[in-house]
Amino acid sequence: MLRMFARVAVAVAVAAGGLLATTGPATAAQPTASTNTSVAAPIAAPVAVADDPCGFWREGNWLIGYSYWYRHCASTTVWVHITYYDGGFEDTCFGPWEKRQLSWRTNGAHSAGHLCGG
Repeated sequence: MLRMFARVAVAVAVAAGGLLATTGPATAAQPTASTNTSVAAPIAAPVAVADDPCGFWREGNWLIGYSYWYRHCASTTVWVHITYYDGGFEDTCFGPWEKRQLSWRTNGAHSAGHLCGG
């Protein structure tokens, strides 16, 4: 029941985020397509986003083992910092709304929102 509530909450938040991003007049602090030609149209969230939480999570249990996942819940391409139990780490780009299964050695993953890509 709680997981279903979380899925609905994510879907509502994604929908509200898209609506909030497109409402209101543009100001000097908000570049528009006419003032900045590099502004891209937002990429809509796929329907499957409501099925998974945003960020880092794991599935499974101690008996059958765990699967580690990361879901980026935004229409941007950002760097994600992935850490491992052995002390290693990697930084990799995640695209808009991308979900990726991570290594079994994963200790955690997070994004500070730093954009990557061209």
